[in-house]
Amino acid sequence: EGNFFDVPIAVSPPLRPGRNVVAVEIHQANARSSDLGFDLELGGFRRLAPTDLPPTDRSPVVPGNLPKPDELPPLLVASGLVTTDDGRVARGARVMLRAAGDSPEASPGESLSSLTVDGSGRYTIVHRVPIEERESTFVLESSRGYLASERVEVRPRESRQEFDLELRDRAPLSGEVLTFDESPLGGVIVQVLRSGEEPVDSDVPAGPVATTLSDERGRYRFPSLSPGSYAVRAQVPGGFAEAERSEPVVIGEEGQLGRVDFHLPAFKKGTWKHWTHAEGLPDN
Repeated sequence: EGNFFDVPIAVSPPLRPGRNVVAVEIHQANARSSDLGFDLELGGFRRLAPTDLPPTDRSPVVPGNLPKPDELPPLLVASGLVTTDDGRVARGARVMLRAAGDSPEASPGESLSSLTVDGSGRYTIVHRVPIEERESTFVLESSRGYLASERVEVRPRESRQEFDLELRDRAPLSGEVLTFDESPLGGVIVQVLRSGEEPVDSDVPAGPVATTLSDERGRYRFPSLSPGSYAVRAQVPGGFAEAERSEPVVIGEEGQLGRVDFHLPAFKKGTWKHWTHAEGLPDN
């Protein structure tokens, strides 16, 4: 990081007045491609006389035609900053470039390039786009654990494009289980039920669609729920507590995010004792 190389390039035939296309290909050894990011600046052009060239380069010059700009494979270069929804740098996050549905070569969602952000949360992703896909759309996204960014549609451009990505919980339904003093409650069973669903047997309540536990920070999440209207409840001693919001949570076709929080009394701590027939209980 921070290394700069000044490399003289002899162009033959000489550059013509106006716009010229210079193609540069960089190779590296003993490193992954995701570890390399570079900025290319061209400057300091001057015409070299044959005597300026090394002896090995004084061979006869064979005239040739440079490719036209639209004959070169375009490059898609995107860079930016990845943060969490609270503004912190998302160290360790992965950034992926995927094919969209209009690519003639790649399958929708196919990973084309990926890398891990650097220590400052920044990334630069480079993808050489086949000529036949120069008008295609690509999808840029980032993730870390269960946090993910929104998907950004990008197209090849002549210059670098900047996209800052924000990570947050993208599960269709999530929330927190807290005490009345805002302390987290971990290990609480949280269930999702279809809202308004009539039980088959009136004496048996409708079962939950999904069940999970809150973590040590009181957070819970349901990463995969089909579109519909849902009610959420948390298990407490002696039964279930309904969510603070009385209206049902509606998950649409686009996977709109729903958030439901619980504020519950702190659970009393105790100890378990194993009772046997010695205490007058049946021996089983």
